[in-house]
Amino acid sequence: MVGPESMDGGRTLPPSKQQLIQALIEDGATPKSIVEEVKCSRATVFNYKNNLRDFGMVLAPSQGRIGRPPSLTEEMIEVYTPYQLK
Repeated sequence: MVGPESMDGGRTLPPSKQQLIQALIEDGATPKSIVEEVKCSRATVFNYKNNLRDFGMVLAPSQGRIGRPPSLTEEMIEVYTPYQLK
């Protein structure tokens, strides 16, 4: 269970807390002690630990644009834009 003071509401933690978590993980602190000290969720600690292992940083790198690619081609956009400006 996580108290309301430690939930980040789905937002990224401030860089200072990210660095603290990284330092504690690298020093071998237990996830429970990190959660208590930093006031973050247990899932955050495990995600950061896995990201450090996989990517060498606490946040996973951006995946760029994800999802379905645009269905309009550049040529279609050029033809349509003059009509849109009227």
